Amino acid sequence: MLALWKQVTCRRLDRFRSLPHPYQRTLFTSFLVLAGVRLGLGILRYNRLRRLIRQTAVEPPDELLDMLGWCIPKAARFVWRASCLTQALSMQIMLARKGYFVEMRIGARRDTHGVFQAHAWLLSKGRVVLGGTEDELAGFSQFSSLSASD
Repeated sequence: MLALWKQVTCRRLDRFRSLPHPYQRTLFTSFLVLAGVRLGLGILRYNRLRRLIRQTAVEPPDELLDMLGWCIPKAARFVWRASCLTQALSMQIMLARKGYFVEMRIGARRDTHGVFQAHAWLLSKGRVVLGGTEDELAGFSQFSSLSASD
């Protein structure tokens, strides 16, 4: 069992080392921010945590959105219960620290079995940058649209 764990860990480290340096740094930062937001959601109220985020009205470059959109879900696999809300808040924080604006949307739907599902995703420049594709989100009734300035 230990040998298998060591083999899997070595493969993950090799994949991490093979990434370009900006992706390595962003992936590591994503992990730290996700862990902090997850802890913050457990301790603080949601509105209090959102007040910690300050954004400007500048839209981020597509390269940065693509990199964060790739890194956040990858890092979220290693943070316990890193929900869509945790991921969306983390990406919003990382972009706000650089002075960029993204809009968070929260919606809900019932699945084919009638089970209630809620979901959070981010939009920038009219496109979904985290939380799924337009087709995947089409069934959600949006009940909240938030920017950090709200």
